[in-house]
Amino acid sequence: MLNISESASINIATMLLSHKKITEKQMKQLQILSKESGQGIVSIILDKNFATETDIAETIAKSYDLPKIKITLQNVEPQAISELPKDFILTNQVLPFSMKDGSLQIAIADPTRLSISSEIKTITDKNIDIFVTKLSDLEKGLKALNISSSSQSTIPSSQTSRVKLGTKDTSKDIETTSDVIRFVDDVLIKAIKNGSSDIHIEHYRAGPRIRLRLDGIMSVEKELTRFLIKNYPAVVTRLKIMAETNISERRLPQDGAIQFNHKGNECDFRVSFLPTKYGERVVLRLLKKEAIQLELEKLGFEKDHLEKIKSAITAPQGLILVTG
Repeated sequence: MLNISESASINIATMLLSHKKITEKQMKQLQILSKESGQGIVSIILDKNFATETDIAETIAKSYDLPKIKITLQNVEPQAISELPKDFILTNQVLPFSMKDGSLQIAIADPTRLSISSEIKTITDKNIDIFVTKLSDLEKGLKALNISSSSQSTIPSSQTSRVKLGTKDTSKDIETTSDVIRFVDDVLIKAIKNGSSDIHIEHYRAGPRIRLRLDGIMSVEKELTRFLIKNYPAVVTRLKIMAETNISERRLPQDGAIQFNHKGNECDFRVSFLPTKYGERVVLRLLKKEAIQLELEKLGFEKDHLEKIKSAITAPQGLILVTG
């Protein structure tokens, strides 16, 4: 069964009681059985036949004035699935199943998932229509997505070709989630190739910008600006997903880490998110694993300075003070 939180289970049981799908006596039994066994309240409701999955779905739909939908593998559209990252879908237990009149239709079985509809809108830049489905139907849909070979790639092959930085493609109005994923990947790859130490993604009153730090000098990447103007929140959300931070938290600073594989070389990024008046700023520090252990000769010292350092570190006493 899907992972239903304790608060969501209590909420569902309370709604069932108010809609007279379960009795006061059954409600008390649920609380006792859940406390004794540690089993979730929704699981007990179904195991004891206090209510059916249909009862639960109908009650949630009525309580929140939402339409119901029966999810089958046949009515889940690949285009809808491609609008959200697979990890986001599985983690949040929401299933995009159709596109209609420019709106993305999402199926849920847990009413607490309603709170992330704004995040989905930010990621997809589309209006969101929420539908309620049965727990088992949603679980089947998510399982099919998880084992589907076509879903193992985060970027569907049907989407547009890879965006190359510094070309005219970057200036197009690209709004799909897959393009946001490509864009973020290309920014990270560009930083790695350039040997940049930091990436700054910022939004000011005048608009957003990306800056890369190379040898201590910050330079603005002007060719990326137009994409950020239309997709800044989605880019930040993508980085939060990669850094495994809370995508719904926008008021507090957050720190995370990204492990990024480029042509077989693993690079670590330390990521910081800082809320500001005009949107969250993101700073990424590139930590190349091969750069962690460097030989003294490769640090760029002049020959005479290198000899002095070697002499100093072999002295039986003393101190070498590094500042800057």
